[in-house]
Amino acid sequence: MIDRDSPLPLYHQIKESIRGQITLLKPHTQIPSEQELMATYKVSRGTVQKAISELANEGVLYRVQGKGTFVAPVQISQSLSRISSFAEQLIKLGMKPGVRRASIDRVSADAIVARSLQVDVRTPVWRIERLRLADSEPIALTTSFIPVSMAPTLSEEEGVGISIYQTLAEKFNIRLVSSCDQYQAVPAGEYVAEALGVPQGSPILRLERIAYTDGRVPVEFNIAEVRGDRYVLNVGINVEE
Repeated sequence: MIDRDSPLPLYHQIKESIRGQITLLKPHTQIPSEQELMATYKVSRGTVQKAISELANEGVLYRVQGKGTFVAPVQISQSLSRISSFAEQLIKLGMKPGVRRASIDRVSADAIVARSLQVDVRTPVWRIERLRLADSEPIALTTSFIPVSMAPTLSEEEGVGISIYQTLAEKFNIRLVSSCDQYQAVPAGEYVAEALGVPQGSPILRLERIAYTDGRVPVEFNIAEVRGDRYVLNVGINVEE
């Protein structure tokens, strides 16, 4: 179970033991109590609490006051080495993507949208807002802006579907191959907090993305506000000698 002669601290060994045991458990499954873990590993409460705290800080577990400790939902991993839709990320993780409270409107581009899409102010654009779901749980509030000239017959059903990228490719032969992404940690405002089901002021990750075709033509300006406890960024770096 644990090796008391190992140079690794006991709390770290317990932490990794718990991590291995919960890999096959479903999200929101309750794990044994601190008292039970103390008896299992024959260690002090402080040692167990430190192991649990580190797993909670890593997003593997979460605590509910007065109820216990539970397995956290899978974190969504975004690789910065390639562009992909939100739905593609979820499917790769074995999760079911979904959309709730979606809307599509034809509006005039303001200064920020116009600059991002390299069009004139007041150019007609589609504004598509979607509450994105992962296994039926709210995970991100996204707002996309696409020039009407790029997708003139975009229907409401297509616009609010699971993957706009797929619709653009299949219906308009527009394939997005690169993007310029900007990430910022911000507190959730009232509207976003209500949509994501988190307390106002909770940390969220705000992504602003401009997606391009292979001819470097900007097609989508997207603002995504994602739950900070469910999103992980992976960065691949090539070392040059």
